Amino acid sequence: MSSSAYLFLEISTLVLFMLSAWHAWRRGRTPFVELLSAAIYGVLLEWGDIVIFKTYSYSPDFWLAIGPVPIIIGLCWGLIIYGAMAYSDQLGLPTWAAPFADALWAIILDLAFDAIAIRLQLWTWTIPLSAGYFGVPADNFFAWLFVALSFSAYVRWVRHRFQPGWFRAFLQFGAPAAAFIGLLLGIGLFKVLAALFYQGGMPAGGGLPIFAGALVVFTGLVGFAIRRHGLRVQPGIDLIPTISRWAMHGYFLIWAVLLAIMPELRLAGMDLPWVLVWVALALLVVEALLLLPLLQQNKRFWRQITLVPQRRTTDTARSRGQRLGVDAEWTS
Repeated sequence: MSSSAYLFLEISTLVLFMLSAWHAWRRGRTPFVELLSAAIYGVLLEWGDIVIFKTYSYSPDFWLAIGPVPIIIGLCWGLIIYGAMAYSDQLGLPTWAAPFADALWAIILDLAFDAIAIRLQLWTWTIPLSAGYFGVPADNFFAWLFVALSFSAYVRWVRHRFQPGWFRAFLQFGAPAAAFIGLLLGIGLFKVLAALFYQGGMPAGGGLPIFAGALVVFTGLVGFAIRRHGLRVQPGIDLIPTISRWAMHGYFLIWAVLLAIMPELRLAGMDLPWVLVWVALALLVVEALLLLPLLQQNKRFWRQITLVPQRRTTDTARSRGQRLGVDAEWTS
């Protein structure tokens, strides 16, 4: 990628984050701090991973970075987690199941673009492209599940335990600590399972069956919750978080297609298996399926678009705001 391509990626990500920040602020203090804390945590965690584990590194061609971590990586963390939690809120999932769903919605994006991003050399893992998940270690995805799970679980606990206000917003900054604990638990669990199932030694980047098993467990828990409690789908489609997720899918899908059909665009030593294109398309279909329960609320698509929540001060709004975890005076 050229330096101008990096600049375009950084500017477009910044625009998406600013739109999401405006959207969150219109919902209230708490959602805004949730988004901000996720972005801050993303930068801190990436920095710690690079310094401690040294298993990957980011391209030096990013224009804006804090130490070894490009700023847009933290912004993407915030966008992914904020968008995932917005989906679960709109679907009205039970409180205990929502963090598992949030982790699944987050991993959908990671699976869609991580292997493509390393072929653009946005970042580089220490394992070869033929190892792991097309060059991405399985434990990366496994840990991602537990990071998103713990971050969401803490945020949702604070939402339901404390009333809207500055104190609750302040407590949201504890989410990074909870997510870091989740990361350590995820790494530890992966190592234990790897020792059990790979007694002869696990190959570099291996352990995809372990990650697949975790996916099955998370999916099963969410499916059980939906089957037992049903969905309390909220009317309308929250447009800005949805656009952010689709923009990430679309950007890397376009690159995957270009690299697959135009080998001259690939950097030296880079392959682009067509299966990555099909995987990205399949995950985009899954993304579309997430919208179906929301689309069924009204007959006309245009009536379901919600650009930003509207201000309400009624008791009904206050009750609904507490259920969704947003400040009642800004619920839609």
